[in-house]
Amino acid sequence: MTDDQKKKIGGGLKEQVQALSAQLEPLMAKINALTRPQRILVVAITITLLCGSFVYFVYLPKMQELTKIAEDTRRVEGRIQKARSDLRQLKPLQEQKAEKELVFKEAMRALPERREIPLFLATISAYGRDAGLEFLLFKPESEVRRDFYAEIPVSVEMVGGFHETVTFLDILARMHRVVNVRGVDLQSQADRDRGQIIRTRCQIVTYRFVEPEPESGQPAQRGRRK
Repeated sequence: MTDDQKKKIGGGLKEQVQALSAQLEPLMAKINALTRPQRILVVAITITLLCGSFVYFVYLPKMQELTKIAEDTRRVEGRIQKARSDLRQLKPLQEQKAEKELVFKEAMRALPERREIPLFLATISAYGRDAGLEFLLFKPESEVRRDFYAEIPVSVEMVGGFHETVTFLDILARMHRVVNVRGVDLQSQADRDRGQIIRTRCQIVTYRFVEPEPESGQPAQRGRRK
């Protein structure tokens, strides 16, 4: 910036100050004409107006903005706390889900599939004969569908000694596959050749896994995952 430019700027500022002084001169003259209490009152009113303007136009908008920021911050912190709480609860739920899936898979392995049923029933019958029992009736009934499995009841009537009968029922209870015996009716009767024997009527119930119904347009799955 050259000296001439500086002089022009300085001269312009001086002219503006002089013009402002000229405008304020009548006002200052009026203020000087006032009594001291009146001047104090004018100064007080002026300060009040300035403070009020500052509060209304500057302080209050800033406070409202700060209040909104504080509320947003609390809201975000609340969401963060909820997310942390949900995360802490998620791990036990995942562990419970894994445990239940393991139990479910173990139960599925204990349910024979449809193609295994004839062999499984033949095995049960063989266990009875090996225990010394005579089957008067071994009749598979209509299966009963449940949720993910089906009951396969077998009506049974057999005769044999008390020890043989108990041995056979114990074998059924200890089988890996799920087998239940219900409706047991024991009757003691005399036999000319074997002496006292037990006639047992009951229903042996085993179960098979039922594949879920395939969704429309999807082929049915075969077998189970091992």
